[in-house]
Amino acid sequence: MPETNHKPVQLALIGAGLFTKDAYVPLLRRHASTVQICAVWSRSAKATDILLPLIQEFAPNVKGFHGDDQLDKLLRDPNVDAVAVVLPVQVMLQVAQKCLKAGKHVLQEKPVAQSVEVVNRAIKDFHQLSQQPVWALAENYRSEQGFHKACQMMHELETIIKVKLSDSSASAASSMSIWPAFYPACTTSTSTETCSDAMSGSVLRLH
Repeated sequence: MPETNHKPVQLALIGAGLFTKDAYVPLLRRHASTVQICAVWSRSAKATDILLPLIQEFAPNVKGFHGDDQLDKLLRDPNVDAVAVVLPVQVMLQVAQKCLKAGKHVLQEKPVAQSVEVVNRAIKDFHQLSQQPVWALAENYRSEQGFHKACQMMHELETIIKVKLSDSSASAASSMSIWPAFYPACTTSTSTETCSDAMSGSVLRLH
């Protein structure tokens, strides 16, 4: 098949903390031909200055921004296609919403917010935008076949108390449990099922 040349996505990192440095930067270094880091923003100029040299090793044209005014400047840049928001939960959703309103595609770290009520309001506001960019949560488990199987079981079986998903190739620490519902009256019988699947630890999957 003929090769197709796609312009790399121009991505701004919103947040310059340890998780950005340890998780996002190494991953994006490996995928620099697909996604290029064009900007880094932090509330702190010091944090931006520390992270920039690491990114410049594979994205020499990356620009540094800090403070609220410079965030607005970054979001006005038409060359920025998308942002990855990696901030403390107390401020992350507010910043993500600002990026969405500016028309930027958003990959947001978890948890989305501090309460379900706040998230529901944010989703309602998102659907009221005249143009809706992509708003995605940085969580790979939704793509794992084990979780798809668990979802299928929840529809096919009757009362489910607990579904346990475990990685048979790793330690028991890799096991995860889903609690779709809790029924206090169910004390003598439960419907349980165990699924095994390889679970990835990557933050992003870029193909």
